[in-house]
Amino acid sequence: MQVSNRIIFGLIYVLIILFCILFSKFTFHSLFIVLASLAIYELLILRKNKHKLFPFLIVITPLILAHFISQELIFLMFVLTWTFDTMAYFIGSKFGKHKLSEISPNKSWEGLIGGTICTYLISFMIVPDFFNYFDMVYYMEIVFIIIILPFTATLGDLNISYYKRLAKVKDTGRLIPGHGGILDRIDSILYTTPIIYILDKFYLQHIYNL
Repeated sequence: MQVSNRIIFGLIYVLIILFCILFSKFTFHSLFIVLASLAIYELLILRKNKHKLFPFLIVITPLILAHFISQELIFLMFVLTWTFDTMAYFIGSKFGKHKLSEISPNKSWEGLIGGTICTYLISFMIVPDFFNYFDMVYYMEIVFIIIILPFTATLGDLNISYYKRLAKVKDTGRLIPGHGGILDRIDSILYTTPIIYILDKFYLQHIYNL
């Protein structure tokens, strides 16, 4: 039952995210306003009386920067992040023997390596179609994003796991049955998004100066 809930509500979450990203700029911006509001609420509950600013900056900064990144790049980021998370989860569950970190005991080196390889292989297959569909020319930028994404996704995941460990809870909330809270779902994009923002602005500036 828990596995079926995870799959069903996971698919609903994915469809909502993709719809909001691709349908219009209004739904795109509204999505990140809602995500930021829910994430901050969960973090306030998680951190309780701890008023340090840094954890909130880690969460809110990428959700603000997302407004200034193209919908196409955000779409690609989510798809590749979900690919990595899913493959790392299944490979780690099946073959994981070496813990990645004590902060998150369920994470394994086997999951990280397997998820990374699968993400690279799947990226190789879908990225050419992605360029054709969105008429994009940011080839080197996309390649760099693909290379770093498994590692930034893992870093974001471990970061939120650290705060959950401090709070002695398994999930950041109960909003998504089988998955936990919003922070449990967006932790993997927290470090990827700022890097994409910086890279995107640098790349665009370089293109315009040519």
